[in-house]
Amino acid sequence: MTLLTIENLSLEIQKKEILKSVNLKIKRGEIFGLLGESGCGKSMTAAAITKLLPMHSNLTGKIFLDNENLVKTSETNMGSIRGKKISMIFQEPMTALNPLQTIGKQISESLLLHHNITKRDAMEIVINGLNEVGLDPLIISPNRYPYQLSGGQRQRVMIAMACILKPKLIIADEPTTALDVKTQAEILCLLKDLVEKENISLLLITHDLGVIAKLAHKVAIMKNGKLIDTGETKTVFTRLSHGYTRKILSDSIPKIVAPPKISQNVLLNVISISKTYKRKFSALEGKNFNTPTLRNISFSIRKGECLGLVGESGCGKSTLARSILGLESLDSGEINLDGAILSFVDKPTRDIRSKIQIVFQDPFSSFNPRHQIHRIISEPFNLLKKKHNKELKSKLLKEIISAVELEENDLKKYPHQFSGGQRQRIALARAIIIRPKLIILDEALSALDVSLRNNILVLLQKLSLKFNLSYLFISHDIHLIKAITNRVLIMRDGTLIEIGKTRKILKNPSHPYTKSLINATPSIPKSWIKRLGGKS
Repeated sequence: MTLLTIENLSLEIQKKEILKSVNLKIKRGEIFGLLGESGCGKSMTAAAITKLLPMHSNLTGKIFLDNENLVKTSETNMGSIRGKKISMIFQEPMTALNPLQTIGKQISESLLLHHNITKRDAMEIVINGLNEVGLDPLIISPNRYPYQLSGGQRQRVMIAMACILKPKLIIADEPTTALDVKTQAEILCLLKDLVEKENISLLLITHDLGVIAKLAHKVAIMKNGKLIDTGETKTVFTRLSHGYTRKILSDSIPKIVAPPKISQNVLLNVISISKTYKRKFSALEGKNFNTPTLRNISFSIRKGECLGLVGESGCGKSTLARSILGLESLDSGEINLDGAILSFVDKPTRDIRSKIQIVFQDPFSSFNPRHQIHRIISEPFNLLKKKHNKELKSKLLKEIISAVELEENDLKKYPHQFSGGQRQRIALARAIIIRPKLIILDEALSALDVSLRNNILVLLQKLSLKFNLSYLFISHDIHLIKAITNRVLIMRDGTLIEIGKTRKILKNPSHPYTKSLINATPSIPKSWIKRLGGKS
């Protein structure tokens, strides 16, 4: 039985066409995937269904939920539909949750709004709801605040909030993009179980084809506000009737440009480093409450090499990156970069700092929004002993913006004028402008759609060959690690449990934890890949 029917849905915002004659149907108890590149209109489709649209929006067409046309429904009636009949799960729970309220209060809010019950009764339902999403209230108390939870736990709270009123439709907008593979697998399994148990319909918005293959019964592919292909998931990706569908499938397989030029000379040498964050004394937690974040970590990176680092959230990957950058003090051990010791206590010299740069997951948050791109990319020049004159700076800026495949006139623009993929290119330009020897890529590709991700992946390989760069590639995406890295480190609870050649470890892992990471990674069926006429 059909729950949601969308007919000829079009959306204009300030007279700009965003959605163009969208048509789709979602049955009860069905998982429907909506797939497409960033900016194609996926999230605006969700906003149109919930009628949470920006000002100056003009929505036309029909959206039937249980035979009620939501397009014609008043805002007062929509207030009673949101939460009760339609719920949303957002990509980033930390921005969706109120940091000043406990999770129990936030989950119970919709219960108190839609039902005439007491706060005590509402809290009992909240406790049951937390249990259903795998959060034991005896361990994760409803009185906790969002900042006291991990990323996966916060996403479970969002799911509990979305399901607390037993809605008929849940819209999940990129619910697992920022999560590590094991947490992602747990959240996807949880969503699937809720759909089957409660007969809820799920509109799953994502750019991850592996997730679609694992979960969705049906799929619609969107491009520039239009649905260009729709049907049973397996059918859509085995018939490949549309060129764009073929492109989406092709882009989901990471590309390898050329083998890197790896020297036998060691660039970075990490020797037996350990780090423990000292926490304030707690009488409740007893004596052993200082848990080491890094435990006797040792590895090396050769010149021209790309070394992968894989592990769950909270295993110590970011602490290790900060330690290599000289931003963390160490309890013991030593880090050598190109023959010089990196030390937080002695403060690395500008000469040492100029040899290492970092690219973050979200480049926009690392840019000053008031600065033009030429000024943002020029920041590393401050690390150089010998100052460049204006002519040389201008020449280097033009060379580097061209190297990351952007235009010279982009140097005079501001960060908000670029897409996510373009901003990541700008972050790369800033990182390589002073010709460093090592770049740390901290989840630098995880938030990009498959097309942008592939473009940046190819660019990274070209830049490595052109400038003889070494990379420390931190990621939870096993497929990316396999495509770009030569060797890989598997990290768990602050220790390295496996080190070796990437393909060897991913093909024949020796540690059970590595096997569990590989098994948890959503993969595209080989039968789909064969339809492209190539191999993964």
